[in-house]
Amino acid sequence: MDNQNNESAGPRSSERFLDIKVIQAENGRSLLRLQVEGKHVHSEKDPRVGGGVILSLADAAAHHAIASLLEDGELHATVEVKMNFISPGSLGVLEAEGVIIHKGRRISVSEVTIRQGDRLIAKAQGTETSVKISP
Repeated sequence: MDNQNNESAGPRSSERFLDIKVIQAENGRSLLRLQVEGKHVHSEKDPRVGGGVILSLADAAAHHAIASLLEDGELHATVEVKMNFISPGSLGVLEAEGVIIHKGRRISVSEVTIRQGDRLIAKAQGTETSVKISP
C-alpha cells in the first residue's frame, strides 16, 4: 500500500467504524474489503447491507485511489457521488475496487465497483476536487 502521502496513511474514521480494510492503494487504484456483520445490515429479519454502508465503502475506495496520486501538501474532497445499487449485499465479504479515470489539476473522476463474490452489488462514479495547501 502506498503511504507516501499523509492523506492516504491510516484508516479514516468511517473506515474504523465500519471495519473497512485497505488491501491495496497505488497508482490511482484501490482494493478495499468489508467483512459484513450484523451492524452493517438492516436487521436480523432483513439481512441486506444498508445503502449507507455500501456508499461509505465506495467513497473510501475512491479516497484511497485518488490519495495514491496526490503530491505532498495536496488534499482532496469528494464533490459528488452517483451510486447505482444493482443487487443487495448480505453477510459475507464485500470488495470495492476503485480506479481514477481522470486526474486533473483540480478535478478528478473515480469509478468504484463493489462485488460480493461474483455478484455485482453496486457501481459508483465520483468527482473529487484537489487543493494544494501552503506550508
